[in-house]
Amino acid sequence: MATYGDIGGRCLDGSMAGYYYGRPAENVNSQLWVIHLQGGGACHDREYCEKEAEDVATSNGWGETWQPIHERDGDFLTTDTESNPRFADAHHVRVPYCTEDTHAGQVVAPTDGCDASDPNCVDQWGLYFSGHLNFKNILHHILSHELASQDMTQILLTGNSAGAAGVLHNCDFLQDFLDEFFGVEQVQVSCVPIGGFFFPGFTADHADTAQAPSTYADFSATPPMVTHWDEMTPHINALWQKYLPSTCTNHASFQDEPWKCGTATAIYQAIQRPTFVVQNQFDKNWLGFNLGMPVSHHKTCPGQRFMQYVGSAMNATVSVFNDRVTAGHNDGLFLASCLDHGEGIQYGFDTLVKGFSSKDAINSWFFGAGVPRVLQDDCESSWGGPCNPSCDGWPGFSSFEHAQLGQCCADALEESCGGVYSTENECLNCANQNQQNLGAAGCNEEGVRALCAQS
Repeated sequence: MATYGDIGGRCLDGSMAGYYYGRPAENVNSQLWVIHLQGGGACHDREYCEKEAEDVATSNGWGETWQPIHERDGDFLTTDTESNPRFADAHHVRVPYCTEDTHAGQVVAPTDGCDASDPNCVDQWGLYFSGHLNFKNILHHILSHELASQDMTQILLTGNSAGAAGVLHNCDFLQDFLDEFFGVEQVQVSCVPIGGFFFPGFTADHADTAQAPSTYADFSATPPMVTHWDEMTPHINALWQKYLPSTCTNHASFQDEPWKCGTATAIYQAIQRPTFVVQNQFDKNWLGFNLGMPVSHHKTCPGQRFMQYVGSAMNATVSVFNDRVTAGHNDGLFLASCLDHGEGIQYGFDTLVKGFSSKDAINSWFFGAGVPRVLQDDCESSWGGPCNPSCDGWPGFSSFEHAQLGQCCADALEESCGGVYSTENECLNCANQNQQNLGAAGCNEEGVRALCAQS
């Protein structure tokens, strides 16, 4: 990859990027390829980015070869035919993650300090956010050096977390790149992002359905504030020189505000290639790392309200998946009602939705086996939180409901109606007028009646 350095081929610290390739063990004539984009977070402030460049966003220390320790480490890339019968004998490509830009950056000459008189300068602190260009040049290197690549007919592009975000950004690009290299229709690209749908839209507090949820600080303020991502996202796009899919930026809904195409809800509405999204409804990274809710608030009333707010947004975003499938797109969704990031829903892991694992669902979607293409949890929590007991590290929210739900509802009733009623009927009338706030706090009719009776 050294020849690609000046046109895209570097890790964040400037060291050379690269990839690992494994040939099929048995079927040397396989025309199926699996490309896996590794995950691992993202950065957009100087202190954290420089720390990542020193610690993990570098190729220093990479081994000459890579092999999964056991089948779960490799996901689609393990060659064990018992645990991975469908993809074990494909050509395997692993793209390590070393750019902290969700495989979407295009920086080849980073700035290192800005002239205060230049309002258009974005300081990149001398760091190479080159993830998209690395991916592009890895493809070029494979097609130029691996003879078997000339016969490829199918590619599954997949990844976890930040790698999954990279899948969404690069899915249509990959198809266009191969069409230009081979000619249209030789290679069919399909995409599986796992735990990387950053972020749901259709929030209760944004009129724009493409906007991400508000931060925990804004949502919990008194009075609540709405986070204006149009003031924040463009800076990140400029810092990374982020690749925004043309299928999205040319879409009628986003062509006037192309910055929105840095988010999954916008990209997915415009994506052209068959895409199967695997996601947790209550993604821990959304809640904590991205939106700022401390883990210690998971079982508090404010935390519960925020969790319900974000989970409801993802639930509402499912309408986009249903619309696309109804319109004939060969897409799919595996959405688990879990407070988790990606651990339990990875390919080969144990979280079940309607009796199926993500592995069952993906294999059926890709190869055909009769599993429903849209799998969404239909369990219910009385407060709108996670409810799937097969979640990885199931947090025991059922006990929380019994121990704390009444107090959360009482606090919300006091906040909405305190001091404006003197009788049970007045309390019930006020509660009826504030159903949305009380519902977000986990109140149900039986609980409200009991509280009002105490008044």
